[in-house]
Amino acid sequence: MSIASRAVKRLRGLYRVVFRRMREHEARLFGGLGGLGRPGGDGLFVGEGISRTCRIEQLEPRLLLDAVGPNVVSHWPAGLVAPIDHVDITFNEPINPATLSADDVLVMRSSPMLLGGYDTAGQARGVTLAGDLAYVADYQSGLQILDISDPAAPVRLGGYDTAGYALVVDVSGNLAYVADYTSGLQIIDVSNPAAPVRLGGYDTPGVAYSVAVSGTVAYVADFMAGLQIIDVSDPAAPVLLGNYDTAGFAYGVTVL
Repeated sequence: MSIASRAVKRLRGLYRVVFRRMREHEARLFGGLGGLGRPGGDGLFVGEGISRTCRIEQLEPRLLLDAVGPNVVSHWPAGLVAPIDHVDITFNEPINPATLSADDVLVMRSSPMLLGGYDTAGQARGVTLAGDLAYVADYQSGLQILDISDPAAPVRLGGYDTAGYALVVDVSGNLAYVADYTSGLQIIDVSNPAAPVRLGGYDTPGVAYSVAVSGTVAYVADFMAGLQIIDVSDPAAPVLLGNYDTAGFAYGVTVL
């Protein structure tokens, strides 16, 4: 392998480390940056790109080799962008791969920004995401289903006004499980987001504050009645499997 080939290979490896760090820091904002491709001269092409609409700004990998060493002078794209397949970064001078190390690069985190929103009819207390859909526990307005494929302009698809006050929602397959406060657990078929249908429910002895579903079992944090464990294999007729009266008030539950 020639000296030039070894240098390019080393540069690629170093920047994979750099952009892995960037991906870890910026995943929520950028949707992920991929591997490196075509380094050379004073430019850099980052492949695989960004998979959803996002904002790219303050993208500042800075080379700190010395006080006057190479620095990032520009990058493309910037601002709010649609899904793209690469990012271009330009330095103020050619990069010497023989002296560059991963520690020479500092990745600056971007400030979070609001992409969009939707003012639901009630009070949004909980949300669960599944694909391009957001399922909102909207308190007095029950369950609301939003299309968030364009984060800048969410669209309401449909909803179901539960009997109680929707506090938390969990989704498994085509079913939404709502912790509905004084109305216990509510199970709603969301296979048609425009027209959700209630399949069944279980009136817990306390007040349902939270719910988590694993397989065919729903775990309900039932405030003064502790933890309730419910068989939901038949959504139309849930059955209590057991419970545990915690010493305090059960507000939340998570299944690992």
